[in-house]
Amino acid sequence: VNGARSDDKVHGWGPGNGFVYQKAYLEFFVSPSLLASLIAQIERDPLITYYAINKRGDLRTNTQSEGPNAVTWGVFPGKEIVQPTVVEAVSFMAWKDEAFELGMQWSKLYDSGSPTQKLIAEIMETYTLVNVVHNDFRNPDAIFGPFYRAAEAKPVKGTPNGINGH
Repeated sequence: VNGARSDDKVHGWGPGNGFVYQKAYLEFFVSPSLLASLIAQIERDPLITYYAINKRGDLRTNTQSEGPNAVTWGVFPGKEIVQPTVVEAVSFMAWKDEAFELGMQWSKLYDSGSPTQKLIAEIMETYTLVNVVHNDFRNPDAIFGPFYRAAEAKPVKGTPNGINGH
């Protein structure tokens, strides 16, 4: 989002007569078999920062700063810049516990031992939680480049080219 009006029906927030901005941001779980290849592709782009953490708390990142990285911010008349969404190691590590716990609770909504319950529980036990920020907010599609390159570099078994069977 690059200067949307604060009263925009989709992207707007905050007081009237302001303008809002947002960097491209993704958060997801990734399998151990795909993590290394995806991180390698992410690290090729110096404008992308990431945090990756597993349930045990093993943290990987390419950030050089302990400080927060603003993901959304707004400019409003008579106010300093407002930054309601930031990414930083401390908050990501705290969120990790909640994210994995919510996933385990989700798995318990299904019959014990059912394929769905087992799959969700396995994801929560073995996958890595990752967040990715592309720091050039003027190029929102650039965040997807590493994912495309990782998919091309390492096809998923059972699919013709590794991307949704197409």
